[in-house]
Amino acid sequence: MFTTHERSAGRSSDADDLRRTLPFAILVAWFACRIAGITPTAATIHAIITDPSMSPATRRTLGLPVGEHHRDREADAARLTLSYSSVCRAMAKITSHIEAGGLRDEARARAAAFSHPVLLAAWALLPKDVRDEARGDVALDSTLVPLGGQHAEARARAIAHGDTGDRGHCEVSAGWYFTGPSGGIGSTRDRRLGFGLEGHIGATRIGNGFPPFVFATEIDRPGRVDGERQFAMVSRLGAFTARAGTLTFGRAHAPLQPETFHTPARGLGHALVFNIRTSDMGIQAAIEGAILVDGTWYCACMPPALANASGDHARGTLTDAAYAHRLAARVRYTMRQKAIGSDRARVRLYAHRPVATSARPCAYASARPVVPRGLGERYRQDIPYRTAPWNSAYVAGRNGTESLLRLVRQPLAEAAPYRGRGYGFAAIDFAFVMAAQNTRIATAIAHDRAPSEPTNGTSNSPAATPMPPIVASPEAPMRANEASEENSRDA
Repeated sequence: MFTTHERSAGRSSDADDLRRTLPFAILVAWFACRIAGITPTAATIHAIITDPSMSPATRRTLGLPVGEHHRDREADAARLTLSYSSVCRAMAKITSHIEAGGLRDEARARAAAFSHPVLLAAWALLPKDVRDEARGDVALDSTLVPLGGQHAEARARAIAHGDTGDRGHCEVSAGWYFTGPSGGIGSTRDRRLGFGLEGHIGATRIGNGFPPFVFATEIDRPGRVDGERQFAMVSRLGAFTARAGTLTFGRAHAPLQPETFHTPARGLGHALVFNIRTSDMGIQAAIEGAILVDGTWYCACMPPALANASGDHARGTLTDAAYAHRLAARVRYTMRQKAIGSDRARVRLYAHRPVATSARPCAYASARPVVPRGLGERYRQDIPYRTAPWNSAYVAGRNGTESLLRLVRQPLAEAAPYRGRGYGFAAIDFAFVMAAQNTRIATAIAHDRAPSEPTNGTSNSPAATPMPPIVASPEAPMRANEASEENSRDA
């Protein structure tokens, strides 16, 4: 993808081969930096590539020049030397190849074409039984990818010497990224404000006790969540596992349009579980005999106190105990659904028998309303909101991704001063950071499952490799202030 195959006139064969293979060696060294926890810069990558202790076999694998014993040692040493400037130029070509044309669909497609095989290779490191246990549960989340530029003093010196390049320019697609205060169901977010791009991830759970595994990455402007690109991330799960479980996301995805995200995601077999903005709680749609409340269809005879329970609880006018009681009372008004039509796109609703035979007769007991195509699709949830199954799926998914992103924020921030080129560097490095985290998870699992080796007649159990933590349980208590916006952003 990043190599140049044309031979240049007047150049030696060795130099031409090096020109073609150097980008690959740089990418491998870049990923090695992220695995080792080293900030990837041109200096560190140059040091790795020119390491004199590197074995000939490793150099051949990376496509780097390998010394020959029969040649003159001085000439051979000069041939093995890579200048710092050549590494810098190669890195600039790699990043500029991705970001050519700006932050547009072509650049995003190139970034996705790069990140997908990198993440898929880390997935292959997992034991087969662990991969088979993946249920296809997906959680979407995002974090700040900070951007930096040339220091003011260095920029002034460059201008004084006639350098008018764009190394000190800000990425035009960047913006201010804001995350609201801690709040939301099971949320552990802190209030943060930073300048840069927004990195989106799609993660899947690979079993109980394991951290989530990132299978897709995306870079975009802060505060911009595009339904088509978010669905494209979800669809990449098919290369990892054929299963489709729950799809969890937060309030930042509320503006997504159903025709580009919700409906296609359900078409893949996912059950959507997401948090609701306070302004969207309560009755969201209505037809004759049925109302859509907090994403679930109920009989229209349900009392207003039950329909407005979530909003009252979010505003602090309803206690936790009273809210739980009203949620339990909603069950008897839940409408049964049956897909109809040749395309199964419409739904016929049926009232549950307890409503029709209750002491207070329901005027809509015999109603069989048909939900038109697309009505309430943006708000509809496949698990009733705030019930025990909903809490279990949502909290597990969100806490897993938030714990994962908390681990990678510092590595991303450390590389910010070296991101003078913006989107291309951010897209590659963000994919490498997530792939490195995946590799640590796979390595830890393999290490913990390795058989113990007896030493001096004694048996030693393998040491447990530290794993990224899961910070909260699905049974986290519900609080009245959980309705505060968890993901409000100011682009």
